Amino acid sequence: MMGRGLIVLCGGQSRRMGRDKALMPVGGRPVIERVLHRLQGWGDPLVVTNRPEAYRHLEVPLIGDRFPGKGPLAGIHAGLAHSRHRVNLVVACDMPFVSRALADLLFAHLAGDDASVPRLGDRPHPLFAVYTKECLGPLEMSLEAGDLSVIRFLRRIRTRFVEREAIAAVADPRLALFNMNEPADYCRACRMNGGEEA
Repeated sequence: MMGRGLIVLCGGQSRRMGRDKALMPVGGRPVIERVLHRLQGWGDPLVVTNRPEAYRHLEVPLIGDRFPGKGPLAGIHAGLAHSRHRVNLVVACDMPFVSRALADLLFAHLAGDDASVPRLGDRPHPLFAVYTKECLGPLEMSLEAGDLSVIRFLRRIRTRFVEREAIAAVADPRLALFNMNEPADYCRACRMNGGEEA
């Protein structure tokens, strides 16, 4: 099989959470370590962060944004630009229940498109999605134009959406796509972890 990349985005400022989401423990392990552990072997990992000192212990390559302060679109751009692989799974650092089976499903659906993105109803989840290097040009155009909407970006490229029915066949969508934005989400994650393995 061709090589693949695993890009973990840690660029957010965690304003609503009040502290670094990636380092908050769920099931006794920082969320970013859970992400890397659950997806271990899926692809060559790298972490996009503008605070490398916080993540040196992970012993994976750490890279910064070329467009700092421009949100997740800039993180996706940085990861794709630095990855040595054409195909990459991009995942946010605040998703404690990521699913390798869902990552495999997205990869299988990519076909000849630029991105494979899970969608629940009318809501895409672009921060657990597979992107190819073909996205780099459109990403740069969006960033240079100051258009930071990931949803609008997905309309500019060839995006394959993977719908709830297909997702549910391999993973519980409520767990696999759960992310933590606020303290209440963190409390939910800790409760939900009762039925999950670290």
